[in-house]
Amino acid sequence: MKSSNQKHIHPPKWPLKLLRGLVKPRYLEEIEGDMEEVFTDYLEVHSPTRAKRRYIIETLKLLRPSLLRGMSGSYQLNYFGMFKLMVKSATRNYLKHRMVATMSLLTLIFGAVCFQLINAWLQNEQSMDQFHSKSDRIHIAVAKLNPKAELSPLHVQRIFNLDYSKFPQIEKSLIVHTYGEDEIKLIKDEVAFGGKALIADSTFFDFFDFELIRGDQLVLNDPSSIVLTKEFAERVFGNEDPMGKLVSIRCDQTGTYKVAGITANIPSNSSISFDFLVPRQSKSFWRRMPQDLLLVNENFDREAFNQQIESVGRQNARFPESQISTVPLNTVYNDRPFNISLFAKYGDSTSFQTMQFVAVIIFLITLISFVNLQSTLQLTLVKKLGVKQVMGASKFDLGFEIVVSRLLYFLIASGMAYLLYQFTFPWYVNTMGLSLDLYPIRYLFNLLTIIGVVVMISMITSLIQTSKIKTMQAISGEANMLKIPRAQRVMTTIQYTVTILLLVATSVVFLQLRFMLNKDTGLNQANIIKTDFFEMSPNGAQDSLAQQNMERQFQYVMSHIAEQPNVMAVSQGSMPIDFAYQNDWKVVGSQDDYNSINSMSVDPHYRELFGLQLVKGRFFADSLDTNNSPKLVINEAAMKYWGIDDIGQVNLTTNSRSNETVSYNIIGVVKDYHYEHLSQKIRPLVLSYYTYMDSDILIRVKPEKQAEVLAFLEGLFQEINPRGFFTYTAMEEQIAQQYSKEQQTGKIYLALSLVALLLSSVGLFTFAFHETKRRTKEIGIRKVNGANAGNVFWLLSRSFLNSIIIAFVLACPVAWYLMKQWLDNFAYRVGISWWVFGLVGLVVTMVALIAVSWQTLRVAYLNPVDSLRYE
Repeated sequence: MKSSNQKHIHPPKWPLKLLRGLVKPRYLEEIEGDMEEVFTDYLEVHSPTRAKRRYIIETLKLLRPSLLRGMSGSYQLNYFGMFKLMVKSATRNYLKHRMVATMSLLTLIFGAVCFQLINAWLQNEQSMDQFHSKSDRIHIAVAKLNPKAELSPLHVQRIFNLDYSKFPQIEKSLIVHTYGEDEIKLIKDEVAFGGKALIADSTFFDFFDFELIRGDQLVLNDPSSIVLTKEFAERVFGNEDPMGKLVSIRCDQTGTYKVAGITANIPSNSSISFDFLVPRQSKSFWRRMPQDLLLVNENFDREAFNQQIESVGRQNARFPESQISTVPLNTVYNDRPFNISLFAKYGDSTSFQTMQFVAVIIFLITLISFVNLQSTLQLTLVKKLGVKQVMGASKFDLGFEIVVSRLLYFLIASGMAYLLYQFTFPWYVNTMGLSLDLYPIRYLFNLLTIIGVVVMISMITSLIQTSKIKTMQAISGEANMLKIPRAQRVMTTIQYTVTILLLVATSVVFLQLRFMLNKDTGLNQANIIKTDFFEMSPNGAQDSLAQQNMERQFQYVMSHIAEQPNVMAVSQGSMPIDFAYQNDWKVVGSQDDYNSINSMSVDPHYRELFGLQLVKGRFFADSLDTNNSPKLVINEAAMKYWGIDDIGQVNLTTNSRSNETVSYNIIGVVKDYHYEHLSQKIRPLVLSYYTYMDSDILIRVKPEKQAEVLAFLEGLFQEINPRGFFTYTAMEEQIAQQYSKEQQTGKIYLALSLVALLLSSVGLFTFAFHETKRRTKEIGIRKVNGANAGNVFWLLSRSFLNSIIIAFVLACPVAWYLMKQWLDNFAYRVGISWWVFGLVGLVVTMVALIAVSWQTLRVAYLNPVDSLRYE
């Protein structure tokens, strides 16, 4: 029985009105009665809201073809037959005008694929680290050691004795040490494999959602367990099942672990990467400085929390002005507040915005080209449409034909674009040096969307264009004489404007890249290689037999390398273009605060290897200095920074190396040289004699003798490490890698500029195609009156060249301004020369002439008799 409340609940009215308008009258009474009973039954078992929703769904299910009314009029349409007819008509139009139709398809396919290739990168950047469900609640503890220092993600908990359990806002904490592949080795059957390792607390999987395909979330609770990524496991074990197998690690700690978990490969939208995870509690001490990560609750107020902990660290006498705070994980990738090895990569907001702009440009060029092509094709079909109208076709029929035609373009272009995208994606990723995963379903949806939008706008444009043409105008052929609409000419000019802009940008990027790769850095950087023979010494092993054996091996290796006839110099320390670590320095006796200054470790042979020029004093020497002695060499920028005139009268001190205050003597000053990206001015640099046996070995070889030296080094390495893998890095390659972002940008700009130029030329070709058809009789009359082929060619090409000239005038100032803004990011840069614009203008003009010349020359050399007879 209905309750009193249910009696007053009625079904929605609009579904019933819809049925009355669409369903045949003879079925209405029965359907209305049935639906009322259905609604009553739903109210018995569901809430009113759900009952109404189910009622609407059931009503819409009744809109079946067999129940629907026929169209009003003297006859009923056979929709399926009409659709088949329209498909045939569209196919015939395609075959008859195959050139324009094929260009339309290619424009749609290539434009959509290029847009999606850019969009895949944009989506990857935008979703960075978002796959972690708690990413917005993960923060990194950081500290400024003094007000002028930079943010440092230190082990805040230990250094400042900060107890996270006292803060109710913090749910969990995670300590993570990061070891690079040259700092730690995983050993299986006495074969060493290098990989990036994270030494992490057992809470690691409470913070991060890296997919575990084998093992469970508690795997790091067991100190004897180790977790590998799928890719690294395949590299170490091949086809063998790794689960339960024993492996060992070797770094500043050694130990044996059981493989108890396998994660899926690290996704491309993760800024954090690793090859294997080791439980932190398995050893009491790890030498690498860790980072503190905090998982906060939903109500966390970062600003209030930072104020609460800001001064806690000042209880440490070494850092009386320290400031502790937190940085959200979600901001690290794009803002890059610090550089640490935990993060495998960082983003660039400027590059992201630039690529968004380029994606919009590609979309607009594709849209304009396709619309112009289809509009031009529509102008050639107006006489046929006029005949159909005379034969009784309605505006609806003509519009339906356009809709079916665009539907065929949509279906064919979508299928071919998806296949092309699947084929080109791996090439795109490898050539551009990108890190992207392939998501077929998501990318198919994106392609369908972009193609659908372009086709829809083209369809609306054609429908409006067709509706404006009168029947008699179409029948008489007068419509065939219509000029290309001004709006389409404007769109073509816009196409060429952005194309010229992209070409200028590409030219400037490549010029700047060449400038950076060839600029004199103040160093000898040719024929220098970096390698590493020794691993980190285990903690507490200084007096062990293993340490003594390592010392003997070290002396053996260094002496043999120095004696090799093709080796010009050998040293240890940091490659100048490696990332400089920062220490806090100040002048002894100064009232100034400690300031973060770039520092690098070197040995006495470093100056000879790289050809450093002394300005004052001397460099380190084996006979005068010992490793880790309190002596420094600085660069000219550091001397100016501290206002030093006499290096013998000034000492420096740091609070970054020990609890004791040590005074360091400045023994020399070297001429400034570039040790960072050329976007940076040369900054102060402190060089200290501070190397270990496991420090990188730097070798300068004789020109054209690198192959012989590498073969010698590999043999020597195998002698010391029989089961290890010899690796090396050439300095010239590392310099090129330093500018990989600019190389990547240049490649992308070049590829997209060529696509933009091609698509723009297709649109221009279409206009030439229509104009030559429209003016064929006019050309015949002109030739009868004495015009030659050259006059005709110039007459037809002039209007197209006007669009290029206008586009060039519009693009140049915009391109100059944008590229000047981009170059301002570099402390050392090229100028923007006039010839760049001239060359781009010449290239665009030549390509445009090639695009229109086939049609214009064909008409120019056509026999006047044939021209006058042309219909």
